[in-house]
Amino acid sequence: MATLLRRLPATYPSINRSCKRTFFRFWSPDVPAKPEVEELFKCDKLKFVYDSEAHMKLRELKFDVEKLKNLAAKVSGSEKCSHIKVLAEGTFNRVFSLSMDDGKQEILVKMPFPHAGPQKLLTNSEVATMDFVRTRFKAPVPKVLAWDSSPYNEIGNEYIIMEKLPGQHLKAMRAFMDGTEHFVKDIAKLSTDMASIPFSQFGNIFYKVDVDPSLRDRPLYAPGVPEDEFSERFRIGPSVKRQFYNDGRANLQIDRGPWKDVYPYMKAHAKCEIAWINRYAGKTLSVKSEQYVGPVKTTPKQHVIFIEKWLSILPALIPLPSTLSHVKHRKEPHLLDLNKPTLMHTDLESSNILVTDDLKMSLCGLLDFQAVSIRPAFEARLPCMLPLHPDPFKELKDLDANPSQIPKDGANEVFIKQSTTFLRHLYQNHPALHAASMLEYTRHLAKSTGSDTWSTWQSGLSTFYSSVRYLVDAYKSGAIPRHLKYPKLAIALRTDEVELMQTEEKALSLMRRFREITDKQFAGVGLDPLEGAGVYPEDYELVMGTLDAVLKGILEAAPPQRGPAIRRQVWPYRDGHMANYPEITTCRPV
Repeated sequence: MATLLRRLPATYPSINRSCKRTFFRFWSPDVPAKPEVEELFKCDKLKFVYDSEAHMKLRELKFDVEKLKNLAAKVSGSEKCSHIKVLAEGTFNRVFSLSMDDGKQEILVKMPFPHAGPQKLLTNSEVATMDFVRTRFKAPVPKVLAWDSSPYNEIGNEYIIMEKLPGQHLKAMRAFMDGTEHFVKDIAKLSTDMASIPFSQFGNIFYKVDVDPSLRDRPLYAPGVPEDEFSERFRIGPSVKRQFYNDGRANLQIDRGPWKDVYPYMKAHAKCEIAWINRYAGKTLSVKSEQYVGPVKTTPKQHVIFIEKWLSILPALIPLPSTLSHVKHRKEPHLLDLNKPTLMHTDLESSNILVTDDLKMSLCGLLDFQAVSIRPAFEARLPCMLPLHPDPFKELKDLDANPSQIPKDGANEVFIKQSTTFLRHLYQNHPALHAASMLEYTRHLAKSTGSDTWSTWQSGLSTFYSSVRYLVDAYKSGAIPRHLKYPKLAIALRTDEVELMQTEEKALSLMRRFREITDKQFAGVGLDPLEGAGVYPEDYELVMGTLDAVLKGILEAAPPQRGPAIRRQVWPYRDGHMANYPEITTCRPV
């Protein structure tokens, strides 16, 4: 640690307010737990800039504290748990730290919020996936000591009790980096190792005993792959994506997998949204949609028609087996298949990564396995922990010409080294992952299957339309390899539909512009950009004052008649905006 502190002035002459706050949050000595048990049940580590009451309600947990402490002591081999405190408050979970009476052992307990994912299935899958990755790859993943996916157990809530890994959060170590750190290579290798396993289906990993009996006879691996100890213990079950459960979707009778082929996988996402729109959109039955005030008024029928048009061209856009046939340095079929069922961690941000506190900064912990699932390889993305993300390639031929394409003008040299190292490892060891991460085509295809389809009613059609329009144009120009069965894409919009999309896009562009202005003002006072609605309590007054000042300036510059519409429909940080974010609505049946 002393070595790292000596490195700091040479690397970063000054640390802004945000970096200091992050550093001391992770490195400060432990503070004794507060005696009020109620504070374990409610969110006190974050305050919210809009829809505060709704956010707080979603984060309420109820459980028997003494029974949890007794169980933690039992599974850790200790006599007694001396105290419990909230260690971390995430978007979808609360993590508790429990210290034992011997003063040496500390274990963690993770409890999901109602909007984290489907009850029971989410915890079952997370535990099995942690076990699979930890034992199959000898990866630094916490060992689960006890768990229960039923909210009706003696504790009174779903929980995972796990060991606490050594190391420091990557987010707290950014200021000490010089580009020689090992964790980038470690994460790149683990990512390609996970992606190289030939699975039989798309979905989530479960223990064999936890899937429906009809799924237990399905093999874990693709045909021709030898059985092993893991293929006996684990199976692929339904998806636990929030997209299939939140905001009343848990009530729908829809296909949630697992899927043997990529087309049914993609089709199920679109059909889920159509089913939700037909049942809830614009009706009083809707959990949230009656609160929706978007930039442009649209009807449920308009949304359904456009999603069905998207489904009609989808078979032509699925990557062909020959898409990466030009790759010469690797010829293994499973490394070139953009449709292959691929195990990937989609939430590799710095707060989910632990590194050693020495000059090597090797990977010593990987956290949060709620975001690990088996998806098509074309959905792979560069991890959030990489500080630089290159502009995407438009043509397949560009992949070999410049595998990393990291912009160097004005960029931090440390960040350039890290991103280049990661991308070159993908290029050399898993061409399909590299192509998926770098091609503009695959980015739009993944978005149109996932976030764009999921949120058409809450966030508007224009974002979905933009992705579909790009894919259609790229197919026509030849940037996407053409399918022999589909020489042309039979999709067209009427004039009124195009005008609606354009009007909505203008409003959304204005919204993005307001965010850019706000982020610039935040940077001026040493704050990070807002990610969601949550901020640390010590920053709340400064954040709210900055937001008020930005909104006041915008309203003063706008025509007076537009002021009410800006406040009600376009300002990103308004109350009622939570209804436009499906990821923060409950995933439980209602």
